[in-house]
Amino acid sequence: MLSFFKKKPITGYPRSFARRLTWRIMLRMILIMSVPAFVLFWLTYGIVALGVMGISDRILKGEKEEVRRIASDLYMASTNTAAFIEDDLSNPDRMYDIMNRMLKLNPYMRSCGIYFVESYYPQKGRLFAPYALRQRDSTIVESQNAIDHGNDYVKDKWFQDAIASEKGYWSKAFFDNDSARTPLVSYLLPIRDKKQRTVAVLGVDLALAWLNEKIQPTNTHYKNDSKEWDASYEFYYYMTDSAGTILIHPDTKRIVNENIQPYITQGPDKHRGHLTIGDNREDRMVIDGEEVQVCSQMVKYTDWTIAFVVPTFYIRLFGYQTALAAGGIGRPGGQG
Repeated sequence: MLSFFKKKPITGYPRSFARRLTWRIMLRMILIMSVPAFVLFWLTYGIVALGVMGISDRILKGEKEEVRRIASDLYMASTNTAAFIEDDLSNPDRMYDIMNRMLKLNPYMRSCGIYFVESYYPQKGRLFAPYALRQRDSTIVESQNAIDHGNDYVKDKWFQDAIASEKGYWSKAFFDNDSARTPLVSYLLPIRDKKQRTVAVLGVDLALAWLNEKIQPTNTHYKNDSKEWDASYEFYYYMTDSAGTILIHPDTKRIVNENIQPYITQGPDKHRGHLTIGDNREDRMVIDGEEVQVCSQMVKYTDWTIAFVVPTFYIRLFGYQTALAAGGIGRPGGQG
């Protein structure tokens, strides 16, 4: 047979019109299916993220109200007791009984005392400051005088500021001068005589360590002598005053000793801004090296801000899982 009658070998697949048309249809179908799926995925993720914020808001609001109630109880106890003190200023020994009774009636109170101005009762000496103390085992130590422990309080700034104040207020956090250096915050209220002269300061103390144990989640790992607190994947609360001083925190060694700012290596995203639901503020931050969502609220009638910290790892994990489920991804045959 002549060579020109032989078939030439096929070296490539012919690009027919039908094949090109099939590819175009498939691409359009993929595009039509993927765009809604993409939108659904991120819409579901966003809804989940907002839902987490709403849940965090409700959780935080409950703890904030608990702190506010405790602070309010101490405020009311101080205000009510001040009237008895002012009526009995002529009887200095009566002050011990008032302090003892005040402490017994208020289980949230760690201690209370009346600090009189210098030489107000000459028969009692230069200083007179009856107070009562609740120990860690709830035992109440009655009828003590603060000056018996070398407390020359009239030289302290807290006393001078309280004497000059027109009304009561929450003090800055401090350590008690006992051997345990107990972290405290006090409500200070000026006491006036019948001539409206300020003659003493009533102080009631709230133990921050006790408040911290009451507020923190039960599974939070506290820092102690044998184990370092680890922020990884932890849900926890912290509370600060207006200066950023730490009032409650799972790492108890930070309470009063430290400010929250050095632990925030990345503050709120200025471009992203912050979200608010009611009186709740939500920010994304990096605290202790962990990317977290921080929901914070002000505690009414104080300068305290309490915050609930949620690791973004859990938000993303739950958000992705829910979004994938909503899109039918991961189900047999992709069917609902």
